[in-house]
Amino acid sequence: MEFNVKATAIAMAMLIMAVPMAAIFTGESSAASDSTYGVTIVEGDTWEYTPEYNLENVTTTVSGASWLSVQNGTVRGTAPLIDSEMQSFTATITATTVNPTQEAKQIVQFTVYDELTVSGTVQSKNIAVGQSFSAESLNGSKLTGVKWSMSGAPTGITIDQNTGSISGTVSDGVTSGNHTATVRAQHSASSQSSEYTIDFIVSSKLQITSGNVMYGINGTALPSNPTDNDYHAMEANIDGVTYAVTDGSLPSGITLNQDGTFTGIPGATGTFTVTVTATETSTGQTDSIEMTISIVDPLQYTTIPTGGILIESAE
Repeated sequence: MEFNVKATAIAMAMLIMAVPMAAIFTGESSAASDSTYGVTIVEGDTWEYTPEYNLENVTTTVSGASWLSVQNGTVRGTAPLIDSEMQSFTATITATTVNPTQEAKQIVQFTVYDELTVSGTVQSKNIAVGQSFSAESLNGSKLTGVKWSMSGAPTGITIDQNTGSISGTVSDGVTSGNHTATVRAQHSASSQSSEYTIDFIVSSKLQITSGNVMYGINGTALPSNPTDNDYHAMEANIDGVTYAVTDGSLPSGITLNQDGTFTGIPGATGTFTVTVTATETSTGQTDSIEMTISIVDPLQYTTIPTGGILIESAE
């Protein structure tokens, strides 16, 4: 029997051509059909993907995630808002052809995370050197595992990297003025970061600088231009300070005004001890001193000149 090599080769070539090629995804080295892929996305973000195939005239559809659709061959959609830290969605992208009818699939498992937004109750804080701050805990929305860092804060004020709680005491030597602290929140699982700023307005530590001894004359109004030798107004090293007696009682007839001035007419003699407290209104810091107020009688002669005869009385 004769064997026709040429005829056999032609027949085999026709058989190969008659076998339909399967539609497969291309464009990536691991883009195998029926494979499953993981995608991490944040709520509100847009995701899109344009599949590529080895054949022409391929129809693409998507199912399993209602927020995805196909437009001109591109799968796209906006990740929905979620009510928890994260939510999973599984989408099936199906490619189909006709003549012959066949299909290939890719499965995408979406992990949608809550958006990382940093919020707090304090955006500006007046604070003094030596004063403590522990009123702020920042919130990283619904996410767990957020890591916190802070730069630019006054020395002594720090943040807990795990909780976002800011606390501390402004260290001695910190300069007065505005210190803008930038807080950064980082969520590695969703590759998100967010920032928040707090302005720390630092002032000097409050100190009363006036003396702690004052003199007055019974029945005589306190002078309007006091001197350090007798009566003086209260003074401090910074502005915006109010004063009040917080312990003890002033001599009758004398009042301490909020601006630190004493006014009135003493109505009794004696030595009086009171505590005066200065309060800086913007930071709430205080300083106190103990004052001694001595009220004496008016100066009078108790004798007459030797051999003197009264000519005219001053009374």
